Amino acid sequence: MLVGECNLTVEPIIIGEKTFTLKRRLQWGEVNEIRDAANKLMSFSEKYKDKKVEDLTQEDFAELSKKLLSSQTSEQQLMANILIKCLGYAQEQLNELDYQDAVIIFNELYTQSTTPKKKSSQPYA
Repeated sequence: MLVGECNLTVEPIIIGEKTFTLKRRLQWGEVNEIRDAANKLMSFSEKYKDKKVEDLTQEDFAELSKKLLSSQTSEQQLMANILIKCLGYAQEQLNELDYQDAVIIFNELYTQSTTPKKKSSQPYA
């Protein structure tokens, strides 16, 4: 264990009758990558928030479609890479995982990694 490293427990994630064991929490850089991806999408959507789809020019619509598709692809790849690392799965195991389960696991992993625990001797959860 590194000097100053916290030994934090990771709660298993139970979905229906399936239990998923996380090998580790998110690291600082991974949390920042997730936040950056969300911020990029939010800043892009701000540009079009007051426009109706039918009022967009062909160029704006093409740009919007291209950015949304590429954003979705990069976000899913980021999510897949993080799940592989934190679950300790091989790519083939992740490919066999139910998509809804993967999303639930990812959300729970993010919550466990970024939410401070109350009434704990550990400074962060």
